Amino acid sequence: MNKWGHNCNNDCFCLNGATCDPFDGNCTCATGYTGSDCGDTCTLNKYGPGCLFDCQCENGAACDPVTGACNCTAGFRGPLCVERCPEGTYGYGCNQTCQCQHNATCDHIDGRCVCSPGWQGFHCTEPCPADSFGPGCYETCSCVNAQSCDRITGSCKCDIGYIGHTCSERCVVRLVIFVQGLQGKVDGERLG
Repeated sequence: MNKWGHNCNNDCFCLNGATCDPFDGNCTCATGYTGSDCGDTCTLNKYGPGCLFDCQCENGAACDPVTGACNCTAGFRGPLCVERCPEGTYGYGCNQTCQCQHNATCDHIDGRCVCSPGWQGFHCTEPCPADSFGPGCYETCSCVNAQSCDRITGSCKCDIGYIGHTCSERCVVRLVIFVQGLQGKVDGERLG
């Protein structure tokens, strides 16, 4: 242990590699430390000698108290942690690969998939059930007399004999008979 004072009778209580002044016992902290005994690291947003420098890290990244280097949070990268993970990757260091399917977007932080219209499930691999459509399959199809409902747009593919947005209207069947040289009547209308 280092000593200070008259005849070096006093013990130094400096921590973390700090130097002790031989005359008054005051501690000179090593880079990244602060406090009277140098027992504290720099506060969250400070670094360097005497903790005098402001950290430049973004997006919640931690700053190394000695060098000021940024330790990026999940979903970000780069020297100051300002770059989002590239498309198709996520997590700490952007080292995880997204598993999303069918043009779904992948959250750059946790890899969660945001399904494109018509798809659902953890990795967006399941089509919407027959009675639903749209983003997340949360919309309900309103088709009445239809073969199917488009899982992306919700448009109805009407059964034969039905028309309209929801396939609820019957086709009007009009029978017109043409006989050569004759005029006929159908549905009370004169043909001519």
